[in-house]
Amino acid sequence: MTAGNDHSRNAPGDVSSNYDAVQIAEIGHDLKTYLNPIIGFSSVLLQDSERLREDQHRQVKLIYESARQLLARIDALVELLRLRGGVIKPDISVCNCRHICQVVYERLVESCEARQVKLQVTFNEQQLTCRCDVAMLVRVMVEIVSHRLSLLDKGAIRLWYESNAAGQIDFFIDDDGPTLGSRERQAMEKFLSRKSSGGRPGEGIGLWLLLAAEAAAATRAVLHLGGDDRAKFLVTVAGA
Repeated sequence: MTAGNDHSRNAPGDVSSNYDAVQIAEIGHDLKTYLNPIIGFSSVLLQDSERLREDQHRQVKLIYESARQLLARIDALVELLRLRGGVIKPDISVCNCRHICQVVYERLVESCEARQVKLQVTFNEQQLTCRCDVAMLVRVMVEIVSHRLSLLDKGAIRLWYESNAAGQIDFFIDDDGPTLGSRERQAMEKFLSRKSSGGRPGEGIGLWLLLAAEAAAATRAVLHLGGDDRAKFLVTVAGA
């Protein structure tokens, strides 16, 4: 499986292609309206944390981080609609792999800490670069890590990258959470296979995988399940 495959968008009958930029922005604003008060109130409570017991502080922080994650998912969903509707175009350029992983870490480390999960990023000693749209590639890994985080209440999530024999860059994501069940794995593999060939998604696929697959397609990356004991997920992009 190689990076750089073309993926069809805006197929006839695709509902998302009927949205324009203004409608998409309104969708995002409407969804965020219900979350902003939760984020604002919990933020105020955390600033005056001396009035909270330790367990209360932990619960409020979890609510705050969960709301922020949901807000990020709304942004991702709006981004998906804009991508499918042709409102935004991927910007493929030469990118530093270390920078990409650093952005993922900074975006998710607080959410991981709120769930008492360690986010461990290993930076390659070599200065590896790849060809991608930074925002889209970050989106792929953020969706995967966020999904795995939702399954953990301890342990660690690990992210690292290497250059493979074909000159591509492999980003690995693994964690201490449960392994993929056979039915779950089969459904994911079926979806990713259909996605790469332009087919429709199957049943039972979560929003996180849909968003990750769309972002991968936009940045000409390949998302697939780890086939060995090294990692649960693997994202491959063209080297530079």
